Amino acid sequence: MWKKIATLAAIALLTAGCTGDSLEKLHQATPAGTPFEKALAKHYEDFATETQKNYNWSASAHFAEKGLQAAQGNDVAPEDPKDWGLPKAVLSDMNIAHDKLIAVLSPAVKKAAPERAADAQFYYDCWLEHQANNTDVATCRDGFYAALDKLHGNAPMAQELSPIDRPDYMVFFEWDKANLTAADDTIMDQLIAALVKNKNDDSEITLGGHTDTTGSVRYNLKLSRIRAETVRDRLVAGGISEARIKIFAYGKSDPLIQTGDQVREPRNRRVEIFLGK
Repeated sequence: MWKKIATLAAIALLTAGCTGDSLEKLHQATPAGTPFEKALAKHYEDFATETQKNYNWSASAHFAEKGLQAAQGNDVAPEDPKDWGLPKAVLSDMNIAHDKLIAVLSPAVKKAAPERAADAQFYYDCWLEHQANNTDVATCRDGFYAALDKLHGNAPMAQELSPIDRPDYMVFFEWDKANLTAADDTIMDQLIAALVKNKNDDSEITLGGHTDTTGSVRYNLKLSRIRAETVRDRLVAGGISEARIKIFAYGKSDPLIQTGDQVREPRNRRVEIFLGK
C-alpha cells in the first residue's frame, strides 16, 4: 500500500514539475503573432495559472502548452469535444456549441474582432474542461454565449458578402435540425425588438432557408423551408405581421461556403433574413 502511495505521489510531483515548466515558459514568453493569438495566449495563461492553483496539473499543462503555441503565433484550434470522454447527452450539447463556434471563427472575424473571437474560443475550451471534470460550468458557458452573440455582427458571412447580397441577420442550425438554439434566440430577440421599435415600418421581410450539402436535393429543400418557417413563426410570435414575411427555400443549392457534396459545413446551415428598405 505504502509503495503504491509513494508511486502516485512521485507521479503527481513529476506532473506538477512539467506543468510548472510549461507555465513558466508561458509567463516568460513575449507574445507574437496576431492580436487574436496574443489575446488567446493571455486567456490560456490565466486559465493554466488558475488550474495549477487548484492542483489540476494535467489541465494546467495542457492549456499552458496551448498558450505557448498561441504566444508563438501558431494557429491553435478550439478543443474537440470528442476528445474529452463526455457522456452522450453532454457531448451532443458541446458538439452544437462547437459547430456554432467554428461557424464564426473565420480569419476575417479574427482580424475584425480579435478579442471577442479569443473570448469565444477560450470560454468554449473552459466550459468543456469544467464539463469534463463535473465542476461549475455556468461562468464559462455564459461567457461563451455572450462572446458568440457579440461576434455575430462580425461573422464571416457579413464580411465576405457584397453589400447588395448581405443579409441583415442570420441564424444557424444544428446538423439535420430546424430548432433555434439559445444563441439564435438572442439574435431573434434583438431582431424583433428592432422591428417592434420601428412600428410604422411595414416593409417586407424575406427569409431564405439553406442547408449544407449532406443528404438529397429533395430532402434539403424540405429542411430549408422548415428552417425558414421556424424563423417566421418566431417573428410572428414576437408580434410581427405574417403578411410582411416571404419565405424562400434553397436547399443545398446556394452554399455560403463552397464544399464538396455530402459535407457537414455549419456555416451553410442557415436562414438569411433580409429587411426591406
